[in-house]
Amino acid sequence: MSDNIKKYIAELVWIEPNGVIIDSSFWDRKSLVGISGDLYILEDSVNKTLGGQYAVLYDEQRNHLRTDHGVSTYVNGKLVFNTKDSIYTFKIIKK
Repeated sequence: MSDNIKKYIAELVWIEPNGVIIDSSFWDRKSLVGISGDLYILEDSVNKTLGGQYAVLYDEQRNHLRTDHGVSTYVNGKLVFNTKDSIYTFKIIKK
């Protein structure tokens, strides 16, 4: 992913600490099946009480990160995710 890419529409999924992706209707997420790209595991640097990790899928065909809502901005190796209630900053820890 190049640093000059600034904004993405993305699809957010929740990952338990053991790495299992939870197919939760809470996120109302679309299926990741059939989408090519790298999976980025993100650490929440704002709200540590979440108890898990987020993941986003980088869609190579559409050239953006996928979550089910909001706009994410990639700056200096960090993903800033805007929601209606607050702004979360995530750090990419592996892929």
